Amino acid sequence: MPADEHDPDNHFYFPYQREPVRQTLIVSEDPSKVPPLQFATSVTSDPTLKASSSVCSPSDVLALDNRDYCLVLWQAPIPMDEEPVGRWLKDYRRRGGVSIFFPPEQPRDERFASMGWQQWSQQSANVTSWEADRDLLGRTLGVDALPVGEVRVGRVCSIQGEYSTLATLSQGSPWLVKSIDDGGSVYFCGTTVDPLDSNLASSGVILFAMIQRAMEMGVRTQGIARLANASSPPLSTQWPRSVSGSPEMQSSSPAWVRLAGAAEVRSTEYSSHAGVYQSADRLLAVNRSEAEDDTKLVSDDQLKQLFSGLSFRTVRDEVATERSLIQEVWRLLLILMLLMLLSESALSLPRTIRSRSQILHARAEG
Repeated sequence: MPADEHDPDNHFYFPYQREPVRQTLIVSEDPSKVPPLQFATSVTSDPTLKASSSVCSPSDVLALDNRDYCLVLWQAPIPMDEEPVGRWLKDYRRRGGVSIFFPPEQPRDERFASMGWQQWSQQSANVTSWEADRDLLGRTLGVDALPVGEVRVGRVCSIQGEYSTLATLSQGSPWLVKSIDDGGSVYFCGTTVDPLDSNLASSGVILFAMIQRAMEMGVRTQGIARLANASSPPLSTQWPRSVSGSPEMQSSSPAWVRLAGAAEVRSTEYSSHAGVYQSADRLLAVNRSEAEDDTKLVSDDQLKQLFSGLSFRTVRDEVATERSLIQEVWRLLLILMLLMLLSESALSLPRTIRSRSQILHARAEG
């Protein structure tokens, strides 16, 4: 493919560190319903990596350091923002932690990451549409699609708020959604692993793939080396020295220094430009977001809605257009070459030689 005209988009930076243990925290009011989640988080698809999980109640998270976990599975009521548990969750997300929420038995009106639960409803449905090219339900190694259509749901809890839908049930309600505001990735799944609610535990493949990919995303935010998307908040805000520390402690952290990237970038704009930056023993690689590489197309109806009242013209093009043009030119040149060869052959034919008797006969007649 041709290189991007914007040179920084042709580079992708990453730091290196030893792979940490992938620890998952499962928060639930009923520990008897989480064994499938424990199993899916206690193993990895790579035998060289280590993983572990622990289960606790919502109130017990206050005694835990949220920096130890790459993934939090939350199957309990959403806490209020001003509660200590709510602040623990916000701190976890602010440092880039990944979390998947499953609906509690008694949903509340609280929201987290601009999303919340509404009411349970009985629905005999299956997943009919999903994002097969990215995120938790993307193709395996970019080739084989996950059998998401085999997921069966017997009971679903409706989701409210602002989100991006990753999977939809046959009844039209969202089954898996993702947060769209700033912060660590937050997912809401509209059902649980309970056999009465879905077949996630019995089928296993989808649940295992979702959790393993979420763990992979979350482990990038741990340790002394991280990946981050280019954004407006400064690096000191995206990765403070101490998540729960005071502002004085965070402001005393060493300044970030550029190790790779554009030399003309000012230190106040590091977070908006691709490169590798260092603060003491911490390395942070900043790159363009995944959304910038998304190849989704805008439909004709969306174009009409976006440019309603304006006069515009749509120019359609395809990847193979340039190649087709070359083929057309070569076809024309080939035809011209054949015509020239035929003309040359006609001009090169020998003249007709008449015999002596024919010549004498022609003179006699003259």
